[in-house]
Amino acid sequence: MCVDERQMESLSLGEFRRSFESEGRPLLVKAAAPAASQQPERWHVQTLQHSLQRRPCRCHIQDDALALTSGRTKLSVIRMPFEEYVRYMDSHQDSEPLYLFQEFEEDLREAVDSSFHVPELFCEDFFLDAQETPEGFTGLAGWLLVGPASSGSRWHFDPWGTAAWNLLFEGQKLWAFFPPSEHQAPPYVEAQLLGGLSEASHFYAAPPVLTLADLIGTPAAATLRWVLQESGDLVFIPSGWWHCTVSLTQTSAYTRNYING
Repeated sequence: MCVDERQMESLSLGEFRRSFESEGRPLLVKAAAPAASQQPERWHVQTLQHSLQRRPCRCHIQDDALALTSGRTKLSVIRMPFEEYVRYMDSHQDSEPLYLFQEFEEDLREAVDSSFHVPELFCEDFFLDAQETPEGFTGLAGWLLVGPASSGSRWHFDPWGTAAWNLLFEGQKLWAFFPPSEHQAPPYVEAQLLGGLSEASHFYAAPPVLTLADLIGTPAAATLRWVLQESGDLVFIPSGWWHCTVSLTQTSAYTRNYING
């Protein structure tokens, strides 16, 4: 089953809030890049390499350890200059490549695309009232995502009950969604609740992203909702939904968590 699809130019704020935010339904929004950027070409990897050069960026290591919520911990991160990461993308032989996942702070926005702004669909965001400690790791201003083919994010749901949106500027990306559930997890994911009833934490172990290909054509695939995201498309991820992504080509994107009414 595929998720619902709308064109950005015909999607009103009222319909989005009423039919997707309030109902908790994933959505693919086509031709959405102009709603966030006047210069979407500045997000292409070749241009980013010129803009960022030696800037250190976070690159995420995927592993099989049990993870808390989205699993983005300091232990899963290495840093390397952006231009070095581009060389890695061109030459790696890893089955599950490193995935660049860099906080989109103001100085990075100026270097990448000073025209970039949050689309009107997501203008209500109570997450903006949060403050991040110096050693924090929440990415309140969103994230720059860059990766080669076969890179991506293993099955996870976003932390703190946030929803999220992801705008792809270059390449193609395959998504799979699984609805929120306290008793079930996506195929091949091992999940459990640990701790007391009042402070239980959801831990899970997720398989490599390329296992999505193993699901195609099986009965398990029918339990998922699928999205093929292309350049310029935006994906809305409601709170609590499991999701997994794999880049089918080299990709660059922006993603952001938010809290709506």
